[in-house]
Amino acid sequence: MATFAPPATEDRKPIRTFRDLKVWEKAFNLAVDVHRLTTGFPREAPPALCQGLHESSVAMTTHIAQGHTHSYLKDFLRCLDASLAALSDLETRILLARSLDLISRENSLKLEERIAEVRRMEWGLVNRLRARDGATGARS
Repeated sequence: MATFAPPATEDRKPIRTFRDLKVWEKAFNLAVDVHRLTTGFPREAPPALCQGLHESSVAMTTHIAQGHTHSYLKDFLRCLDASLAALSDLETRILLARSLDLISRENSLKLEERIAEVRRMEWGLVNRLRARDGATGARS
């Protein structure tokens, strides 16, 4: 199996580390905001929900970073799939927190929009990598 080099960014700068990936930056900032948001949860909030929000927000970010370190495209794609799964987990937990009145409708909608943006960016990266490498099964 051939190794691959991640694509260059839109401004054609080479991607040397995961920090150069715009999708990682967006996911990281989302994770930071989720952590900040949960500090305002009341003491009665289910601890497992707060912990789960932390875990899924960290997981979506770290899977992107881990994937970038792999030498093989299929391994990077596997990590991006795991990141997308963590993103869906995060979205579900945010919806649950909203239903339990732990976060406002406004904050929930803002987070959902940002989750959708990260999801679009991740699928865009997945599809670009698959197309460039001639892999099949691209999905959006």
